Amino acid sequence: MIDRESTMIDSLKKPWFMIVLGVMAVLLIVLVVRFWPAKQDDHADYVACLALYSELKVLRDKKASDAEWNEFEERASRQMESMKARLQETAGPHAPVRQHLFWAAEIFTEMLPKSRKRTTPQEKRFQREINAVENRLAGKTPVFKEADESGGTQYDPYKFE
Repeated sequence: MIDRESTMIDSLKKPWFMIVLGVMAVLLIVLVVRFWPAKQDDHADYVACLALYSELKVLRDKKASDAEWNEFEERASRQMESMKARLQETAGPHAPVRQHLFWAAEIFTEMLPKSRKRTTPQEKRFQREINAVENRLAGKTPVFKEADESGGTQYDPYKFE
């Protein structure tokens, strides 16, 4: 009769098995480190963008003083510049949420000094990027267009199913 327990222990002692086990462990760690925290960071950046935009609208609606605006602009600029620097490292076609967040932060920084008295054209662009982030975080996929003359498919990054 075969002793299954000793056969399993013997197979664990073989070098090829340990190598396979080690490679699998490394791959698992890389996948967890690469993808898991990123979603949390993306959501935190999204919430930060929304919070700053809400604060901007409140200040504008209450016709805040120059001192209040200056403090807000300085704080918001620092926060957005920090976000942009971090996102610039990882944003791109492979990370569309971070790409839209990067664009939103860039647009927000650009519109900040112009938004004291009234809404600006940049605000619509900012809202468009934030909506794209929201849809991507919700798991929605962009709407694909028909193939063009080159045979490739395209999608509208701002329309979602």
